[in-house]
Amino acid sequence: MLTFVDVSAEALKHGQNEVAVSLPMIFKIFESKGSAISLIVFVFALIFVFYLMKTNSELKIRNSRYSMLAEISNEYFFEYDVKKDILILSDKIALLIGTERKIKGYGNSLKNHLVDVIHENSFETLELKKMMKENDKSYEIEIPFLDGRKGYFKVINTRLYGKNHKIEYVVGKLVDISEEVAEKNDLIRKAQIDGMTGLYNPTSTREKIITMISKRQSGTVDAFILIDVDFFKEINDNYGHYTGDQVLLRLSETIRKTFRKTDVAGRFGGDEFCIYMQNIPSEKFVKSRCRQLNEEISSSVDGMNISLSIGISLVDEKKSFDDIYKEADHALYEAKRNGKNQYAVFEDTTKDKND
Repeated sequence: MLTFVDVSAEALKHGQNEVAVSLPMIFKIFESKGSAISLIVFVFALIFVFYLMKTNSELKIRNSRYSMLAEISNEYFFEYDVKKDILILSDKIALLIGTERKIKGYGNSLKNHLVDVIHENSFETLELKKMMKENDKSYEIEIPFLDGRKGYFKVINTRLYGKNHKIEYVVGKLVDISEEVAEKNDLIRKAQIDGMTGLYNPTSTREKIITMISKRQSGTVDAFILIDVDFFKEINDNYGHYTGDQVLLRLSETIRKTFRKTDVAGRFGGDEFCIYMQNIPSEKFVKSRCRQLNEEISSSVDGMNISLSIGISLVDEKKSFDDIYKEADHALYEAKRNGKNQYAVFEDTTKDKND
């Protein structure tokens, strides 16, 4: 029920108490017995005292080693006393997250999470047990640091049972895996991003839009926007691919500035880009953003005037990704057919006929 540092400390304290208790007893025996017997007892007593002193010295060194090891490692120890309802943290983790070393009551989120393991029949514990079984009796949690950063820790613990087979203590350690998680998330992010523009790549764009379509609430309207750079082939042929790449970079930057942070923006390939806008206030709002995008991109790149053709599909009912892509593509074709450098909204002629 104690961490190895606390165990060493307790042993050291116990050894010192033994020495303190033993010395008066030795002198008492020496006074009450004969000189020969007393001498023998005294010699053995001295040997015992020296043994305790040597043990205490070894415990001090060992305790110092453990303390140093705990200080330089990425591990943080804790124990929970079920009867007293107290979570005790090592000094290192308490300082890192800016909390008291002893936490009592359920006001602390860290304590609540770590203590969930004692609630045998709760839904959280059943899920936790499943995670621990799948991950070699460990699981991961997120803890906010005192400096505002988010830390990620692997939790490894065990439960100690009393005579009545009820949990009396939970002891364990938190292993800091923040750097590993950050590297993993960075790799995931890079795998989702188009290397040139920094927008989502085709696969990620499709996946994220499909997710947003599935989350569209009844009574709300979303918008899917498909974008093509006008005369892009001619730009590459006449000015070179480097200039063409600069146009694409300029477009991606302008898209980020023009649309909301909650909108999904991606590049399907070549000069084809798209944006998915969730829960738009009105069709007019989408049109104004498309108009603004074309105005912003028209600034010259190496002396050229750039323009865009844009197709818009409004998502106001259950539709698949392929459905909205076809609608936006059809509207995009209309914009190009009508002279380019403009936007068009898909109109469902079937609906009009039925109406």
